[in-house]
Amino acid sequence: MENNTTTQEVKTKFCKHCGEKIPEDACGLILSGGYPELYADKLSKNKSMLSDIYKRINDGIPTIAECGGFMYLHRSIEDKSGNVFSMAGVLDARAYPLDRLQRFGYVTLYAKKDCLICNEGENLKAHEFHYWDSSMCGEDFTARKSDGRSWECVNTSDSLYAGFPHNKQEYLEKYRRDCLTVGKQVQLFTPVSRREANALAIDEEFRLVVEY
Repeated sequence: MENNTTTQEVKTKFCKHCGEKIPEDACGLILSGGYPELYADKLSKNKSMLSDIYKRINDGIPTIAECGGFMYLHRSIEDKSGNVFSMAGVLDARAYPLDRLQRFGYVTLYAKKDCLICNEGENLKAHEFHYWDSSMCGEDFTARKSDGRSWECVNTSDSLYAGFPHNKQEYLEKYRRDCLTVGKQVQLFTPVSRREANALAIDEEFRLVVEY
């Protein structure tokens, strides 16, 4: 992203598993990772937020949910002790722990159909890094590593990207345009910590203006 239009128009509000619902003026939602398995008990008790996220996503708010954010949209998350916690339930799936890193490293994602962040046949650079897996990893992209290994991944629609791969930010412009079909100005709601927010705000590829 090299023009200042995005800097002026994309504004982000941050919150770490707090509040009761998504801000009314939000027209986009980014669940950008983190470690929900470490906060699963607290996250599961925020029923009003879980319910609102479920409703807003099913109503079509443009949503990117990567890795931990993807897990948050599951029906449940199991922790390492075997405790199971209810999550947003957008995806009828469970997230569960394994004993080693899953599908670790850099990949290229090839889109199998048009979706929120790109069109069929396009590709995106991404990476995966997670000890948890999912009963519903998705099949709308093919991920390929440089050594030739590949697998299917990501659940998508016209308004949703939900999967383990973390993308680089080349998809932001299409996502911004999709958000503008919902509201006149892009207001993204991203529930992350202040430390994560600061890291995101200085990412020159993203060029976000942060409002606290």
